Amino acid sequence: MNSYIIIVVPENKKTNANLDADKLDSGRTSKTFTVGLSSDGKFPITSRWCCWWMSDDEKKEIRKDFDPLNPVNPTNKNSSKIYDLSKGWTPDLVLADNQLKRIEIDMSKDKGI
Repeated sequence: MNSYIIIVVPENKKTNANLDADKLDSGRTSKTFTVGLSSDGKFPITSRWCCWWMSDDEKKEIRKDFDPLNPVNPTNKNSSKIYDLSKGWTPDLVLADNQLKRIEIDMSKDKGI
């Protein structure tokens, strides 16, 4: 059975979180945590999140580095929160639980930067 999970990490943990995600996905996910979040939906970015559809085996492995309740990860080195959408969580509920909003970029103001 597959699961859809959301993981939220603080901005200052994104590099390590991406490295840990790479361990699970054979180095193909070095940019897993790219979606920026903040309390007001504006810069600066304070957190990152990812949504991931994974097998039960992958979910078991990812919990080693990201689940704060997993005894294998007692220090919660990524300061992460993990949400299983099969348990009733939705992206909007996850954002509300963390008092965060997606950072919206107004592309109409893009100057080709």
